[in-house]
Amino acid sequence: MVPVEDRSAGGTRGHPVFARLYDAYMFPQELWGVRRRRRWVVGNAVGTTLELGVGTGLNFPYYGRVRRLVAIDPDPTMLRRARLRVDRAPVAPALIRAVGEALPFRTAAFDTVISTLVFASIRDPYAAAAEVRRVLKADGRLRFFEHFRSAQPLLAHLQDAVTPLWRHLFGGCQPNRDVVPILQQAGFEVLELEKFRRTFLLHGVARVA
Repeated sequence: MVPVEDRSAGGTRGHPVFARLYDAYMFPQELWGVRRRRRWVVGNAVGTTLELGVGTGLNFPYYGRVRRLVAIDPDPTMLRRARLRVDRAPVAPALIRAVGEALPFRTAAFDTVISTLVFASIRDPYAAAAEVRRVLKADGRLRFFEHFRSAQPLLAHLQDAVTPLWRHLFGGCQPNRDVVPILQQAGFEVLELEKFRRTFLLHGVARVA
């Protein structure tokens, strides 16, 4: 079985209960259309690819065009579950325990970075976005499927109101995080953007500005 390399420098203890329940929590959402978005985001990754926050490895089957795949997560329970899915990946991933705010890779190491439902859970998303920009090649692409904060004040207030409980129940996820300004502040130019149905999720593509 693929080993997990620990480069977390202590890292986080993670959310073991949520990690064990994650697949069951995601299953109806996958059937509702999230799986299709994964195929679009992940299936167009090319070259040497980094997956930021691999979770339980739900993206693995869709990496059909990459040359090399590196998958990180700070949560050891998530990584243990991801190991059970490595045989579903067309290219065997290297599994590394690491945090997004301090990526243990050289500058301009990756052609593609994949981020699916990750930035809402990272403790410092601005630092993580800056790190993604650092490790991405000048002509590389960040492909993402993430949360956004509603532009409508009432809906945004509702997101803010549910966030403390949501964060407690769902592994630190903060659904009022707004990924596009975070990426733009880190120096990304967003090239494509599309909302996912009538939700607070969107998918897109960004490059280093």
